[in-house]
Amino acid sequence: METQTVTSLSILKAKIKDIRSDRESIRAPQLTKELIDAYGQEPWFDGLRDELLTRAIYDVVVIELNRKQSIGTVDGRVKAPTAEQIAERYERLRIGVMSGFEWTGSEHRKISLMTKADIIAAAQQREARGMHNLELSKFWYAMAQKMNDIEAFSSVASSTDIETLSELIRRDN
Repeated sequence: METQTVTSLSILKAKIKDIRSDRESIRAPQLTKELIDAYGQEPWFDGLRDELLTRAIYDVVVIELNRKQSIGTVDGRVKAPTAEQIAERYERLRIGVMSGFEWTGSEHRKISLMTKADIIAAAQQREARGMHNLELSKFWYAMAQKMNDIEAFSSVASSTDIETLSELIRRDN
């Protein structure tokens, strides 16, 4: 018989699961505060802080790798920019774009150093995410067509609809 390890994160997820089943709507910032207020002093919560800190740092790294450097803004003057100003703006744009990173499916690569294979891999990643979002949006539009203005999703969703949504959500995670 296989045993499961109980982690602080699994305890938190169980608590959220219980709350989800009891509520019709949830605002994430408010629920976060409620959970911290309710369990912040529990012994398992210290473990949760350690577990999530690594994940939070990772998320910040990914966000910053995907962020393009600031390229400045137009100063709002009516007069046309000089050739020198245009060249300076272009250089800031070039530096910003070239110092950015793009996800290739296996790693974030600096845009200026991407090879053809990297560029194709990055395009495939973007395309896959776009196709998935398009499929999900088509599903939601199809569901909306089945509904009147006051019906809830649960009252019109067939077992096939639920299976389709489950598959789309699973592929999203």
